[in-house]
Amino acid sequence: MERIIEGCSGLFRGVFRFFPWRLSQKSTNTPRILAILPDGSNRRMLEGIARESGWALTVSESPDDVERLCDDSPILLYDGGPGASDWPRAVATLTRRTPRPYLILLAPQINSNLWEELQRVGGSDLLRLPLDRDHVTSAIKRAWQVWRNQQRVRP
Repeated sequence: MERIIEGCSGLFRGVFRFFPWRLSQKSTNTPRILAILPDGSNRRMLEGIARESGWALTVSESPDDVERLCDDSPILLYDGGPGASDWPRAVATLTRRTPRPYLILLAPQINSNLWEELQRVGGSDLLRLPLDRDHVTSAIKRAWQVWRNQQRVRP
C-alpha cells in the first residue's frame, strides 16, 4: 500500500501504513499481458520489449485460447490486423469479463471510425501495426496504471 502513495507528502504520509488492507503482490508488481498475435516481427518485438521491461507476457496465436489464458492477464493485446474482421465480437466478449481487462487493439490503420467502434464494444486503447517500441511501452504502462487504479476503487 505504501508504494501506491509513495509520492504523497505532508500530514497523511505515515497514516497509510496502518491500513489493514493490502493489494496482493501479484496485482501490484508486474504488468501481466496476454497478446493474441500471430507469429512474426510484431510478436518478436513485443516479446523482446516484455523481456527487457520485466513484464509477464503470454502470447497465443488463437483467440480460442483467450478464455483459458485470460484469467491471469489484466492487459490484453488483440490483433485486429488483416484477416481479423471478427475483432468487434471478440473484444465485446473479452471486455465483459470480471474484472474487466484493459484491451488494446492492434491495427494497421487507426482512424476515428475504428476508435469509435473500439469504444462501442468496450476496448480501451489502440496501437498501430507495425509495433513501435516507445508506443508499446507507454501504452502498457498506461494500461497497467489504469487497471491497478480500477482495482483499488473496487469494494
